[in-house]
Amino acid sequence: MNKYKIILLSIVYLFLTNYTYSQDSIITKIEYFIDIDPGVDNGSLIFNGVPDDSISIQNFQVSILNLSSGIHNLYIRAKNATGTWSVISQRTFYIKPV
Repeated sequence: MNKYKIILLSIVYLFLTNYTYSQDSIITKIEYFIDIDPGVDNGSLIFNGVPDDSISIQNFQVSILNLSSGIHNLYIRAKNATGTWSVISQRTFYIKPV
């Protein structure tokens, strides 16, 4: 059985900026995926709680069990109250065999 550890994973910041309070600024869902986009609304769920214009997600777990060693990409996107998805925020990370 192979064991892996993440060597580098930078912090991801996702900002949905809107200076006026409206349905466009209310975040209703945040999801992530690794390497391959499964399509909007089909990623792994990070947040699907009480809609708000400011959501703080300080920690979330990402499963790397099915990933090989090497370079991978983590993608995060958010949906607002009107159903519009944000642009995708991407960070690269490396999994090194132990």
